[in-house]
Amino acid sequence: MKHKEQKLLHGKIIYSNLGVLKLNKYAFFTPPKTMMLLMLIGLSPISQAELVVTEASIHLSPMSSIPSAGYMTIQNKSQNEISIQALSSDHFEKVEWHETVISTDGIAKMRMEKKPVIPALSKVVLKRRGKHLMLYQPSKEIETKSEINLIFKLSSGLQQRFPAQIHQQKKSHHH
Repeated sequence: MKHKEQKLLHGKIIYSNLGVLKLNKYAFFTPPKTMMLLMLIGLSPISQAELVVTEASIHLSPMSSIPSAGYMTIQNKSQNEISIQALSSDHFEKVEWHETVISTDGIAKMRMEKKPVIPALSKVVLKRRGKHLMLYQPSKEIETKSEINLIFKLSSGLQQRFPAQIHQQKKSHHH
């Protein structure tokens, strides 16, 4: 056999060292096409924690001494809960996850969560008067209506970057 091909005649599948898989001589998949096919049918070719972030927006504070607020929807599509070990951005000195909690006397207080958890196969919405990001001390000039990246370091060791749209904050957000 040329090129070290192996033939399995009963299944009509031919493997070759050229990285090509032929099925019944009609279809073929190179490794990148196989990976794309796995992703299209919802199977991850590599088992990694994965978050999907949508509608990410940062509401810039009018003064750099007052933190800006970040809102978004975070979806965990994996079978495992994912903990966010650290949050950062190239445009801010510090990024924290906070939650607004209403005490029994009706007073709203902010509580910081060091390592927030996104449960398996679920989504968490970050919004005003709920869970949200606080972004402290802009380290670079940020244009309204531009986009910046938020960086999530996950419990799996994976680091994911998500774009967030910049908006001017309408009301100040105090702690």
